[in-house]
Amino acid sequence: MIETRKWLIGIGILFIVCLALSIWLITAKTGADTANVYVDGVCVYSVRLNGITEPIEVHITGKNEITDTVRFESGRVCVAQAECPDQVCVHTGWISDSAMPIICLPARMTIRVEKAPASGIDSVSH
Repeated sequence: MIETRKWLIGIGILFIVCLALSIWLITAKTGADTANVYVDGVCVYSVRLNGITEPIEVHITGKNEITDTVRFESGRVCVAQAECPDQVCVHTGWISDSAMPIICLPARMTIRVEKAPASGIDSVSH
């Protein structure tokens, strides 16, 4: 009986520690993400996603004179419209982490959500 109680207390403490660690990791991750737009491997636009209070739309002209409309909102980014024939970048939808980038092959444009520099500067560059 005492052994069972010790195991239950130990498992309960382990659960609470894991839960607290998970919450801390999730909040630490979401606070420092930056969406970077690359054309032919060169970063042409960068937005810190947690600093957005109103949606931002920019028109990025990539290779082959293809223009994509990129929409940034708090914590996420997508290609809202594109002049490319296949529309794969538009159909990718919203991304909010580094698991999968948005790629427009005809325009040679890539959007990646990456960790912001540790400088603490909240910026938008073009």
